Amino acid sequence: MDMTIDLFTRYFLGGYFTFIAIFYSVKLVMNRTGKPITFLGKVGTAHWLGHITFRIFRLAIWWVCLARIFYPQVDSYIGTFEPLMSSVINLIGLVLIVAGFGLIFTCHKVLKQHWRLGIDESGPEKLVTTGIYSKSRNPIFLGVLIGQFGFFLALPSIFSLVCLALGVLSVISQVKLEEEHLQNSLKDRYQSYCKTVPRYF
Repeated sequence: MDMTIDLFTRYFLGGYFTFIAIFYSVKLVMNRTGKPITFLGKVGTAHWLGHITFRIFRLAIWWVCLARIFYPQVDSYIGTFEPLMSSVINLIGLVLIVAGFGLIFTCHKVLKQHWRLGIDESGPEKLVTTGIYSKSRNPIFLGVLIGQFGFFLALPSIFSLVCLALGVLSVISQVKLEEEHLQNSLKDRYQSYCKTVPRYF
């Protein structure tokens, strides 16, 4: 593997996940709606468990990526798949990570003040069906999955494979819960939307 690409990948992943942590912290702090925008669900429910699992692994990913910059030997502890540790595969992974975030960022721009983290039992105030939401019912989750798969390719390892598997399970579970909530809240409007727009793509 090209050592320059390896070093670039290490710094990119550490910087990217630091940026993500800052991005969402700022987004939550700069909430101008005057209403809560984070909803984890009741402790012990599938909704709560999904969020907690996702947060733990996001934090673990961040710390592993930062540690790899300063302590390259971390790779021996996370079980890297050496046949996949190639410059081409790793760079494809980075491209997918950026593409995934690009899709997520586009969704934030479309949703604006309607974005919520989790299920707001009192909402939603509006069913957003324009822009990217006219092509996919769950483009943010699609972006998360693309990014998670990209992370596996950028750092092929047992660690990233476990993160990918849990990420996929968390997304599937959360989509199911959110769609049930929207069906109960919006009934015919959401049913009509489901008939014309696919779940993911």
